[in-house]
Amino acid sequence: MAKEYPQVLKYVFLIHFFIATIFGLGYLLIPDIVLDFLEWPIEDYYVVRVLGAAFIGIALSSILGYRESGWSNVKITVQMELVWLILGIFGSLWTVIGSVNYPIFGLIAPLLLLGFLIGFGYSYYLMEFKK
Repeated sequence: MAKEYPQVLKYVFLIHFFIATIFGLGYLLIPDIVLDFLEWPIEDYYVVRVLGAAFIGIALSSILGYRESGWSNVKITVQMELVWLILGIFGSLWTVIGSVNYPIFGLIAPLLLLGFLIGFGYSYYLMEFKK
């Protein structure tokens, strides 16, 4: 029988699915409205729409992970999330620190990514290192 993953990971997958879907659809379908709301000073909708598509793809992996129960079925998804979240935090902080007038969302986004990093990281720790 496959080793089941912790219940906390189910919640992380579910919350991640909803947040990634909301941002993904917003960036993909209505980037002008979302960027104005977030006061994000980007005019290149191509990049924002591709980011939205990536978020939707990642959201799909989270809902599929939520529907699974075995650790072996979701381990690679969690590993991908850990890499994505670490690089996302690094990249967003690098941008915010190097900018003079970056909007408040530039500080909220890394905190949101950090929250998911803690959730996915804790679950990975429980499954791979805590025996």
